[in-house]
Amino acid sequence: MDIEIKAIAYSPIAYSLDTSNQWQNIVTGAEADDLTLFKKYIQEIVIKGDISDVTVGRFDDTSIEPYDWVETIRGADVSTEGEAFLEASKNISEKLNDMIHQASNEGVLFCVQTTVEDDGSGNIMDDGQHQITTVLKLDLKEEERLQLRSDNSLGELDLDDVFPEPNELQKGLCYPIVKVKDFRLPGDVKFYQKDNVSGYFQDFLECSCLVERKTASGWGR
Repeated sequence: MDIEIKAIAYSPIAYSLDTSNQWQNIVTGAEADDLTLFKKYIQEIVIKGDISDVTVGRFDDTSIEPYDWVETIRGADVSTEGEAFLEASKNISEKLNDMIHQASNEGVLFCVQTTVEDDGSGNIMDDGQHQITTVLKLDLKEEERLQLRSDNSLGELDLDDVFPEPNELQKGLCYPIVKVKDFRLPGDVKFYQKDNVSGYFQDFLECSCLVERKTASGWGR
């Protein structure tokens, strides 16, 4: 799978964090596309077929704000519409932060404008490029999160020391769904949550859940 990252906006996420203190930073262009670790996260979500780790959501109402936010992140020309991209990303971060459970790990939320296409391996079932929004919640310890103050760029960090391995990604989503060899369910949003379902992560976009998954404590939605 060929992945191009065009822009990333990111903000801290924590139950105790006042949204007025949610600083934000942005990475665009070649600097964003050089972040190989993030491409591995995106690939993990896009090609994941195991229904025990994913759920599917559908926007029944496309007039709602969360739909506009993911559409703006997906399609904005960041060179001329950077403020709109940042505003949509900030809105997503603030809403998720308001809904996060008190037992959830603190971390950083990344909103990513991504283009994916098949590299000849046959993983992606549709021809051509797919421009998508990916949202990643990366759980970080406080001392790691403090390295991401808004006056630091991701390019100055040793990402492998700060962020989890791709197979340790806890939460993420992609919109719209890219049909791949092992995952062709209909819907608008593919939610990826490893190990445990957090209801707030599926609810914050206000789309209806089409697929339920079973967890150790019962059926999640």
